[in-house]
Amino acid sequence: MKGSFSSGSSKPQDEATHGRQWISQPNEGLWFSILLRSQLPVEQRPHLIQMAAIAAVETIELWSERPVIIEPPNDLYLDGGKLGGFLLETSNGWDFQVLGIGINVRSAPRIEGYPTAALNQFAKSPVPLAELGAEFLNRFETWYLQAPLEAVARMFAGRVG
Repeated sequence: MKGSFSSGSSKPQDEATHGRQWISQPNEGLWFSILLRSQLPVEQRPHLIQMAAIAAVETIELWSERPVIIEPPNDLYLDGGKLGGFLLETSNGWDFQVLGIGINVRSAPRIEGYPTAALNQFAKSPVPLAELGAEFLNRFETWYLQAPLEAVARMFAGRVG
């Protein structure tokens, strides 16, 4: 995959979509960014989020005893609680994209009136963060490099809740 990967054990309070705050505790989830240099036309770049969502669902369900639901445009839900999400940003020159990914693994923030979930709540066994991240990256790379956009759109639509 042409691009770069950056991860961290925590993500300080930051702004998510719609002006919401994203708060995470150290070593409690998987939060990382991938620098992409996609040549997709601008109007097709939402497929990058779809690829990430599909790769995440496939990866998470290796450990989860329940199905993961995609809530368009960029959220993942498990048993009615928000498990994670994605954010795609593009450079001013449109020559690269940053795909941000966050998945609650060991715990989820408690937000009044906003159900959340952590993968370990529904996992067959404790989920190793490094293994989860590596599996996601392998699956994302396959979708990114090999899948026709029609297949991406079809698979994404099939997982929308």
